[in-house]
Amino acid sequence: MAVALLLVLTALAPSLVASSDYHPSDTQCLSGEDLGSLIQIHKTADASTAKKQVGAEDVSAVMLDFSHKMLSATSDGLQTYGASSFRQRVLIACISWLIYVVFALLVWSLIYPPAPEPLANTGDVEDPVQTFQQGHFQCLQRTDICLCACFCPGLRWADTMSLAGFLKISTGLTLVFFCALLNGFVNTTFALGPFTYLLALFYRLKLREQFGDDPWSLHSISVDVVYLLFCPWCALSQEARVVTNARQKGTLSM
Repeated sequence: MAVALLLVLTALAPSLVASSDYHPSDTQCLSGEDLGSLIQIHKTADASTAKKQVGAEDVSAVMLDFSHKMLSATSDGLQTYGASSFRQRVLIACISWLIYVVFALLVWSLIYPPAPEPLANTGDVEDPVQTFQQGHFQCLQRTDICLCACFCPGLRWADTMSLAGFLKISTGLTLVFFCALLNGFVNTTFALGPFTYLLALFYRLKLREQFGDDPWSLHSISVDVVYLLFCPWCALSQEARVVTNARQKGTLSM
């Protein structure tokens, strides 16, 4: 009986194996050549990914090294300037001042626009008094004036004083250049410093007086001091707009 059962199981074994639900994996079905190709593809992909990661790390390292060098150079420059003698500082100030003077004179002689002329129709022209009182941060309404006040403030100020009738433009430039030179002697920038600040403040108060405002009131002095201190370019631009608008309206003569 046992022998007969064993024979039956032996006969049914191939069919049982064929009807099994076992499915080999794709890797097991691959031949040796296919398996080698698949391994080679995986290695190539891993190498490419690793190369990209290394390349990104190299770029980051270069950028970080460049930033460190720039900061180090700036720090060394400031330390060198701070440790320099008075004679060396005067020499640096004179060279910077000379570049500033040459640049301003070139702009004045080559590309500076002429004085504004009175207009027949002044309906679109701003009221100069209102501009002086409320137009502190409306510089972009006249981009040409704003750009000149930012990149060549001394020339823009001298032209404004000339249009207002206070100074000739050559005299105004001479005062600006002289004050800029003095600024360099007290370790400030040539364009912005105590001497140019006091010069601009004095004539701004005079400009207020010309347009009927009380220049010596506490409010006027406080506003002008803070405005010139924290935003001198806006102040120069505002003054130029005030005088230009008055010229175009015909209420201000040379």
